[in-house]
Amino acid sequence: MRTRRRAVRALVAGVAATALLGPLAASISGSVSASASTTTSTLSAATIARLAPQPRVISSARLGFRPPKLVRPITIVVRNNMGDLKLLASHDYRIVLPRGRAWVNAKGLSIAGGHNVVVVGGLVDVRAGYLASGKVTRRAAYIRNSTGTVFVEGVRFVSSAAGSLTEGIDLSCPGAAVVLQNIALGSILAGSQSTNHADAIQSWAGPARLFIDGFTATTRYQGFFLLPQQHSSSAVSATGWDFRRVFLRGIASGYLLWRDNGSYPIRTSQVYVVGSPKQSSGMWPNRALWRFVKVGVPARMFATTAGSRYLSPGYA
Repeated sequence: MRTRRRAVRALVAGVAATALLGPLAASISGSVSASASTTTSTLSAATIARLAPQPRVISSARLGFRPPKLVRPITIVVRNNMGDLKLLASHDYRIVLPRGRAWVNAKGLSIAGGHNVVVVGGLVDVRAGYLASGKVTRRAAYIRNSTGTVFVEGVRFVSSAAGSLTEGIDLSCPGAAVVLQNIALGSILAGSQSTNHADAIQSWAGPARLFIDGFTATTRYQGFFLLPQQHSSSAVSATGWDFRRVFLRGIASGYLLWRDNGSYPIRTSQVYVVGSPKQSSGMWPNRALWRFVKVGVPARMFATTAGSRYLSPGYA
């Protein structure tokens, strides 16, 4: 989680992105807000197509990404209130959350290190959270300094004590891959610019590859805040990031989808946003780079089975 300093950096990055990208004409981008449609972009249609490629056709409940292969993994069966999970960067891990009950841990799913790491199924309850720099933090997950692939599937995150989270999932793992599938933030994200910046997902250092299939969150502040090179010079993979079956609901929120001006593509398939009063329905830097995102509520909710009794639907 970053506070006012992060907001300043994000604003600077956003200004740079606007200068480079600009809002596109409605003929290219589709439906845009009145303010965004008054100017045209210097980006070509080919550049738009590369940065926001065509969505994938999803015809099965099976998930799009398989767990990584684990070599002689270390299994960690978690216990309540164990704090950070500090892992060796050269080892693979399987992290087992409780079955049929919540894992109570003030720091949420906090993974530091590890090579290939797999977590499948669980309910994480951060309760009242913990104090950091004099502020209460109720963060769902923090994935950092991993060297391989971190794979998290079927996990629901809540705060049973406060009823709200102050942060969703933070990513600081340059060069790594992160897979998030059937993930639900079961408590509302609550924050503000002057206090905590409650983002459903925030990346400020990597990952090189980010795959999402099945994700739901409700936020009073922001949704996906994606600045993978804000605190890292490590490049994002040229193949880009892939988001599928995502629903971000804003409650008078800020931006729901925010990306930098990087040259990597982000593919969106069945991604929905609703509830932001910001430009382009809460998509930054413009509607064109999120051209296949739908504004509205999906006919069928995603990640509904995430939790302590999760059963994976398998992989396509």
